Amino acid sequence: MSTLALLATPKAKGLYSKAIVQSGLGWFEPTTLTKQEQAGVEALAKAGITASTSEELRAVPADRLAAVNMSYGPFPDGRLMTETATQALAAGRLADVPLIIGSNSGEDSLMGPGPIPTARLPQVPAVARAIYREEAAAGDEALARALFTDRVFTAPARWVAAKAAPGQPAWLYHFSYVATRMRPAITRAAHAAEIPYVFEYWGRRTPVSLVSDEDRAMATLMHACWVSFAKSGAPRCGEAAWPAYQPQADQLMEFGAESGVRTNFRKARLDGQQMVALPTLGLGAAK
Repeated sequence: MSTLALLATPKAKGLYSKAIVQSGLGWFEPTTLTKQEQAGVEALAKAGITASTSEELRAVPADRLAAVNMSYGPFPDGRLMTETATQALAAGRLADVPLIIGSNSGEDSLMGPGPIPTARLPQVPAVARAIYREEAAAGDEALARALFTDRVFTAPARWVAAKAAPGQPAWLYHFSYVATRMRPAITRAAHAAEIPYVFEYWGRRTPVSLVSDEDRAMATLMHACWVSFAKSGAPRCGEAAWPAYQPQADQLMEFGAESGVRTNFRKARLDGQQMVALPTLGLGAAK
């Protein structure tokens, strides 16, 4: 999300030569500084905080601020950011640099662990159930999680790659690999699960003794893709060439149990998401 915001910020243009967006959303609803300020006031009021100056806010104890629940992502303030990244891209004003963008198969991990209370499950229209037949057959929670992953991450990533394609090349990916030690309990790659493989670094949370040869091979593959892109502006990795994204071909690279190029990945589902979402994003005639 931060990378897309930089790409849409006029004053940041020319300060970078390429960009990678991992699990970065892509569809942002239009807002204004006035709306964000009002949302902040309302959130503070709900938390019982009456501070009205920056000095008073800085003096509020952290445990009280923890009760303030609102989005703190980048938004157009009318000065630094004049429009959302979605609006800039639709209008051809996003910085034109080589781009890698993608998402993970289990982005619904951001919804929290199951079971999700019935009251939190969205009301799903019949047309969505028809498109997501397999997920609907598995139950309302499985359907809600699939809808969340596609609406918030997978479909926007494809749209961004498609809109960026006419300029400098864009490469689209889908990460579905699950570490061997996690497979007894997990079937999808959670939000941010790709990071250790991209950096080929396991860190303190994952002792090296728990990393399998298969995990290492995936890290070697993804790390090579990302590093070659950083060096040259084009990913060079593995035996299968990763084609730049073109809407007509609709191809992406899946990093999974069996990595490779996929064509028309979840096409009917993502087309449906795009049809519903784009009219809500303040794009005018540009789609």
